[in-house]
Amino acid sequence: QGHADAQFCLGEMYKEGKSMPRDGDIACQWYAKAAAQGQEESLSALEQLAKQRNVTAQFCLGKMYDYGKGVPQDDDRARQWYAEAAEQGHADAQFCLGDMYNYGEGVPRNGDMACQWYAKAAAQGQEESLNVLKWLAEQGESFAFRAFHLFQR
Repeated sequence: QGHADAQFCLGEMYKEGKSMPRDGDIACQWYAKAAAQGQEESLSALEQLAKQRNVTAQFCLGKMYDYGKGVPQDDDRARQWYAEAAEQGHADAQFCLGDMYNYGEGVPRNGDMACQWYAKAAAQGQEESLNVLKWLAEQGESFAFRAFHLFQR
């Protein structure tokens, strides 16, 4: 029902495996919900897990900074957290980095970099990335054209 302190407590329970199986990814999801409402303990817990290379925490922090949910909107920090998750193979983070490069949000616009990140996400079955690659190919982006046609084979 959106109670931030209860969401934080659920995050703690999943993180520690108290009364339920230990699951760091689900813990991150609960922490992110609470942190987006300004629950500071959740933000700290999420940052701690992200620094321990938890890919879900890194992606959640990227989203929070990207949209300014529970933290000030900050394209540079969003890009940093997305990049951490993307380098570990998180398809949605790869897609979000593609968007940042495609639209020049927090980075200089770079079609080749956008297409590279979209292609990595599409290779993992992230459907939205494939759709964007197709659209970019239709717009004449050479890297997107090559990448999209690789997936059509």
